[in-house]
Amino acid sequence: MSHGAAIVAALRASQVERDPARAFAHVRRALEQDPDRKELVWLAIRLCPDVPRCDPAVYEARLRKLDPGNGVVWMGPLARAQGRGDDAAATQILEALSRETRFDVYWNALLSEAALALSTQAQQPAPRILNGPLTNAINDASTWLSAVAVPSFTGLANACSHERTRNATVAERCRNIARVLQQGDTYAAEAVGIGIAQRAAGDDSPAIIALAEHAAVLSYQHDTARVLLEQQLEREKMSAERIELMKKLRREQDVSLAVLRWAGVPLTPK
Repeated sequence: MSHGAAIVAALRASQVERDPARAFAHVRRALEQDPDRKELVWLAIRLCPDVPRCDPAVYEARLRKLDPGNGVVWMGPLARAQGRGDDAAATQILEALSRETRFDVYWNALLSEAALALSTQAQQPAPRILNGPLTNAINDASTWLSAVAVPSFTGLANACSHERTRNATVAERCRNIARVLQQGDTYAAEAVGIGIAQRAAGDDSPAIIALAEHAAVLSYQHDTARVLLEQQLEREKMSAERIELMKKLRREQDVSLAVLRWAGVPLTPK
């Protein structure tokens, strides 16, 4: 089974069949063939907690070695520490996260691999108007990945709440965490990072204006790229080009920027 097929099988088992053990088994078998695939290790981390006697720390340790600097690996430990009310451990984990350089869930790699594999499994022409197998596959795989690959940011939001960031030490830590998130490979992570940065900056900080402008630009780019894609008549051709972009670019945001440049529209709102 190819990596893409394994990812699809795992996502389908998780999101359609609601069978966590089967979902994890697909990823585990794929990792046995290629233990150094970072996106597969991340899927294992995300799926493992729902499987009896599965220890996500094993896969988290592997990902830290494979991808140093990626702060996403601390999300599981943070959730577990907060879940058991261990404030000291949570603080140590937040400090570790604040020292990382980026926050990647391997969105483009997972989506491109999954969409290509899923599109080949289409048995007949898709009934959705204007959409072909690849376009539908991107849409379906994106929905599944949003639920599986993107972690909850609630724990970070609580740790960097407006009230807690009144403490200077917490505010500094949260500003660093915000920087890490803003270097993430999804719109979700970057948007959360901006929100944390706004709270940590303080109401009277000059950085508030720049952060608000950053948020507006990010929202504009995301929404404009989505509308442009929806307006395409040759959607399968555009979907194939998007897949190629995903293979080359690290971030979801970079694919949207490429779409805006292709369409010749402004990169910032007027």
